[in-house]
Amino acid sequence: MKRTFMEFPAFSRLVKAGKISDNQVRLLQLDIMAGGGSAIEGTGGIKKIRCGTKGGGKSGGWRVLFADYVDCRLTFLIWAFPKGGQDSLTGAQKKIIRQIKQDIDREVKR
Repeated sequence: MKRTFMEFPAFSRLVKAGKISDNQVRLLQLDIMAGGGSAIEGTGGIKKIRCGTKGGGKSGGWRVLFADYVDCRLTFLIWAFPKGGQDSLTGAQKKIIRQIKQDIDREVKR
């Protein structure tokens, strides 16, 4: 099944800076299309999925936040953070991510 992936600027900057390679993004997309990712409590349905580092595995790599609209075949790659830099989202970050999800929901449902 085809799917359209859209990147938020915060995610695109990491790719352009070479922190996440194009190949890693392709693998990430395949994982998402296979049903990967788990919901983050308190974010309105945003999911996170592991993404490997250059030359490394997923366990110490990036955590990518995404909004997935399977029925519309549309996925938004929102943001990523290194696992070593932060274990989980703060309450303030969850609030911002939840608002982003609500904004996306409104646009997708149009």
